[in-house]
Amino acid sequence: MHRLLNRQIRRLFRSIEPEQLTGLLQQLHDLVVQQSDNAELIAVTAGLPKLLERVSMTYETHEREEELHTRSLQLSSEELHSANVRLQRDAAVKGGVIATLRQTANELLSASGRDPLPEEEDNLADVAELMSRLVHEHDQIHQKLQSALNSLKLQQFALDQHAIVNITDVNGLIIYANENFCRISQYTEQELLGQNNRLINSGFHDQAFFQHMWQTINSGQVWHGEIRNRAKDGSHYWVFATIVPFPDTFGKPFQYVAIRTDITRQKEMEEALRQTLVLAEAANRAKSDFLANMSHEIRTPMNAIIGMSCLALNRAENARQKEYLSKIHQAAQSLLRIINDILDFSKIEAGKLELEEVDFNLDELFQNLANMISLQAHEKGLELLFDLPADLPQQWRGDSLRLNQVLLNLTGNAIKFTDGGEIVVAVALGGEADHGRQRLVFTVTDSGVGMSQQQMDRLFRPFTQADSTTTRRFGGTGLGLAISRQLVTLMGGDMAVESIPGQGSVFRFSVAMSAISQPLSLTSCPVNLKPVRVLVMTSSPTQGQILGNLLQTFRFDWQQVSSLEAAIAMLSQSSDPWRACIWDAILPYTDLVQDIARLRQSHT
Repeated sequence: MHRLLNRQIRRLFRSIEPEQLTGLLQQLHDLVVQQSDNAELIAVTAGLPKLLERVSMTYETHEREEELHTRSLQLSSEELHSANVRLQRDAAVKGGVIATLRQTANELLSASGRDPLPEEEDNLADVAELMSRLVHEHDQIHQKLQSALNSLKLQQFALDQHAIVNITDVNGLIIYANENFCRISQYTEQELLGQNNRLINSGFHDQAFFQHMWQTINSGQVWHGEIRNRAKDGSHYWVFATIVPFPDTFGKPFQYVAIRTDITRQKEMEEALRQTLVLAEAANRAKSDFLANMSHEIRTPMNAIIGMSCLALNRAENARQKEYLSKIHQAAQSLLRIINDILDFSKIEAGKLELEEVDFNLDELFQNLANMISLQAHEKGLELLFDLPADLPQQWRGDSLRLNQVLLNLTGNAIKFTDGGEIVVAVALGGEADHGRQRLVFTVTDSGVGMSQQQMDRLFRPFTQADSTTTRRFGGTGLGLAISRQLVTLMGGDMAVESIPGQGSVFRFSVAMSAISQPLSLTSCPVNLKPVRVLVMTSSPTQGQILGNLLQTFRFDWQQVSSLEAAIAMLSQSSDPWRACIWDAILPYTDLVQDIARLRQSHT
């Protein structure tokens, strides 16, 4: 029987051992069978041994089940412990992985300028996803950097094929030199590296040159300039250099990249050109001196020829002699004008022409000009008009001789190239110039042949005229306008021209001179002249306007008519008195006395 059943039997039946119980139960059954006929009692006593056997079996079954249960619990506990150890080990590994991923992710985030991961971020999947994105971005950046590096290498290769390149540190020590630098300097790369850039200093430039260069690049700015260097064999070569400073993270240069271009041939050509220019200027001065001397020597006998021919012309006895002497006299004057032009041009070219500073009267200047050219204008039937405002200062200080020469040349050309119409010479104030001087603006207008733009472009060139046939038709040297423009430039001004072919030309120039008198004051006009009315009778609108401006300056009331009949018609219809009439002498008339009488009668 089971040990637990045995324990219970000993506890209930203290004097009976479990081994004895089976025998006692058999004896009990036999006794009941002998003494009782109760079947139930006999069945109970007969089943007691089996009951005890089954109870024992129950105890055994329970014990086996408990043992199995205990064993199962023991096995489950061991498995749980092992799983827990594995989980702790896996958690430690996971923590290490997350920590490593966090550190790497933070380094990548910091490199890209972004904020690090928060401390509470410990989700492996999120960190892994972030790492995947960062790694992808890093790969893209690496690809771009690699592409940029390849492009930079190609650019460096292209630059090295053309330019002379070297790199120095802040102390001027060479840390890189390309093949072109080695070739032009005649040093090997090993001989250049570690050497100071002064190795190729030719000594041509002064200390201030290099001080300015170093100040520029040390301040972070790019320097450009031409430098003469010395090669290894002592020869010199010229380069155009661009020095670029490379700044560090603090903005301070730590390297200098010098990119140079060989300009030795260009500098040699410049030097040869300079020498040629010096020789040309010397030859030009010699030519000008020769022309000036020769012109002066020729002009002396020419004056004698002109004077003697003039005397002989006045004493000629017959028409043939006068004709011969007249041709000699005219030819001598033409030759003298040519010599004078050459002399003036030579003096200007040689820089020996000096301007005078004398006082002169503007009215007298125009009067002398009129005396010299009015006969030429009259011979061609041209109307010569002068527009000189009354309120303009009359006394000036300057070179009146040269000013008259310019005006004479321009008006002479205007008469020469005008076959009909009028020529107007005008002057006006043009504002203030330097040194307290005033600017006078002169204008010469004609109604002549005019010029095209191509002709005007070459008009002021020496020995050049507007038309190739001009010299044959009108004569001259082609120096007059060139000399006039240079004279105007010497007098502080400039000259320009406007022209339309077939309609005439306008030459305008200015000079700077000092006014030594005040303009005429209008308050000085007599008061009793105010109501006076003046009739201007001329067929020229320009002349009428000039006279009208002059009359208006003196506060006269005036009106213009173009003919005698127009004047008679207007006077006969006017009730206001006309006190004076200015009559253009070139207007046609029958009898001047009778025509004036008709005017008077029409206004009575």
